[in-house]
Amino acid sequence: MNENLTQFLWLRLRSLFVSLVEYVCNSSNEFIHDIGKSSNTAFPLRAYLTFMKDRNGDEISITVDVINRNGVYFVEADICDGNDVIVAEGPTAQMAELTEKDLTPWLEDYEAFLESNQSVVKEKTMALE
Repeated sequence: MNENLTQFLWLRLRSLFVSLVEYVCNSSNEFIHDIGKSSNTAFPLRAYLTFMKDRNGDEISITVDVINRNGVYFVEADICDGNDVIVAEGPTAQMAELTEKDLTPWLEDYEAFLESNQSVVKEKTMALE
């Protein structure tokens, strides 16, 4: 996965994460959120958004992983609660080659997934201890 494609995907994901933060935190400023990314050979991109009340408490995690398995790329996304229980499974994709053209339909599905689950994320975030 080349740097331009990583940047393309990251910028789109970050924008979606920022929109979700605005939705979840619009009625309360008691939550901490982190948006970030990392990468290595096996995971050319791992993007995440977490919500928590404090750094030592439970969290809600929204993750996207691009996984490289012998040159085949898998894109996976989940929403998990503080116990690492999957609250909602996002869209997945498998691609022999990653291009903006190939990633765009997945991104559209992912945006719809986040929109359809934003109330779940907000509810789970409000219930954090």
